[in-house]
Amino acid sequence: TVGCALERALRYDAARWREQWLDALLPQVSDGVIIADADGAFYTYTPALQQLVGWTQEDVRRAGWTSLVYPDPSTQAEIHRAIAALTLGEKSDGIVRTLATSDGGQVHVEVRSTLVPHPYGKAAAMIGAFRDVTEARNSAREATRNDALTRLGRMAGGVAHEFNNLLGAIMGHAELIEQSPGADDPVRQRASRVVTAARRGADLSTQLLAFSGATVARIAPVAPARLVEELVELFRPALPASQSLSI
Repeated sequence: TVGCALERALRYDAARWREQWLDALLPQVSDGVIIADADGAFYTYTPALQQLVGWTQEDVRRAGWTSLVYPDPSTQAEIHRAIAALTLGEKSDGIVRTLATSDGGQVHVEVRSTLVPHPYGKAAAMIGAFRDVTEARNSAREATRNDALTRLGRMAGGVAHEFNNLLGAIMGHAELIEQSPGADDPVRQRASRVVTAARRGADLSTQLLAFSGATVARIAPVAPARLVEELVELFRPALPASQSLSI
């Protein structure tokens, strides 16, 4: 009997010693760590986790971790299902989730969870580690966006070149009609409008080429009155006969 009692005391001392190791180690870990049971009562809440989300240990004790960081009811239901799966032995390894912070913001974290059985058959402990991936996720989104813009620029450059070829043909024929000695004044006027529209189209092509990086855009002053006159002449044929446009 004395031997059994001594053995139990030694095991208890060893367990307390390992617990002291854990208490000393966890504050040094950069990832946020929480250790809790299946009912939500927690044993450990590291300073790194508090710094990550802003919720204090007292906040977590009072309101519960799940309610604080997952305010949406549908998300809470998903988390409870994940906890139930964890108690059945399914690990949660590297899932990215969005946590609500105490200042009303959000932080994206990679969550790794596991279940640790109690040595004496009591309720098992769940250990969750939270790594901040907000910056990495934003960088990935920015890289994806930049890649999409690069592809869009290449496509715009190709379209602009083809469009310029078409405009060149339109403008050349319109100028020939405009300068033809046999053309009457209404025909010359219409040809002049075609030339003006083609030149405006060429300006748009230049902007597309500048967007694609194939050319350099040059900013130059424009006479507003002349620009308005050109726009009026361009839109006048599109108006119904019952309407007029003048400046």
